[in-house]
Amino acid sequence: HTHTQTHTHTHTYFKFINCRVYLGNINIHEFMFVLGEDQISNDGIKPVERILADKVVEILHDPEAQESKAKGQGCGDGCKQTIREDSGCTIVLQVIIVVGILLTIILQNLAFLAMVGAGYLLYLIYVSCCLKTHSMLGNTMEGMEAVVKYIERVHAADPSFRWHIECWHYETKTRLKTSSKGLSRTKTERVKVVTHRASKTGALHSIDQSEKFIPDTSYTLTQLKSKVDITFAPGSNYRSSYSAWVSANKRDTHQSYGRTEFVSCHQKHALIEWVPGTKSCWMGDCCYFLSNVFLVSLVYRCVLNSKCGRAQYNFHKVASNIK
Repeated sequence: HTHTQTHTHTHTYFKFINCRVYLGNINIHEFMFVLGEDQISNDGIKPVERILADKVVEILHDPEAQESKAKGQGCGDGCKQTIREDSGCTIVLQVIIVVGILLTIILQNLAFLAMVGAGYLLYLIYVSCCLKTHSMLGNTMEGMEAVVKYIERVHAADPSFRWHIECWHYETKTRLKTSSKGLSRTKTERVKVVTHRASKTGALHSIDQSEKFIPDTSYTLTQLKSKVDITFAPGSNYRSSYSAWVSANKRDTHQSYGRTEFVSCHQKHALIEWVPGTKSCWMGDCCYFLSNVFLVSLVYRCVLNSKCGRAQYNFHKVASNIK
């Protein structure tokens, strides 16, 4: 079936064609992938006939370019991206581990195993918690419909906030310490004494002013990086309410306090599989964990990045008053 009416919103068109459509051996996900970003023009959504005609001309004109683009950004760009994101930390930690092992073997001194253990522990913490790969592989979206639903969900969500404060003072305490030789001495030290903690959470009224989301299906796999920018409308009571709350909770000599605004359903990193089934079996948390354990995380990430394209999208919320 075809549809010639032009819509002004991307998601309206997606919902319309979200049905069990088959063109020969092409299912709906492959159909959406072929259309890709060309679904959208400056005037809104193009008619299906126009999109298909443009795509046929494009593929016939340069089929090899279309095929190579679908395979990923390539080994060179993938390695550059990995090194840029890693900042050399993985290489430094791996060198420490290898040097520690060699010194242990050559000098036959088990004391160097402490260096190996510390380096290995820091390495596992870094590759598991400080890099985007783990969170990206854990947030995989399959098909155009899943991506659009996620974008719509973040568009519709209001920002949340979290406030916190801690109050304390210092006390001087004297302690009697006895050494192993039985000698006693007094030690005076300054001790932090926390007397009050408080926190508050809530939500804000907001208007979404994000730009139109245009899916980039130049590659079968895409790494999507996104962020949420939250600004406050004139007349918002948020900052004044926060200041009043902090003042009411200042109950000791010293305080530390802060606030965070966020959208709870937002994921900073995601791996998009435009056509379900195209992602290789090794692109998952389990294989990534094994690559970390066997010190080949850098190689794994280089290959993964080379097989994917990259895209970035920014959400924009204008918040007003507290709900």
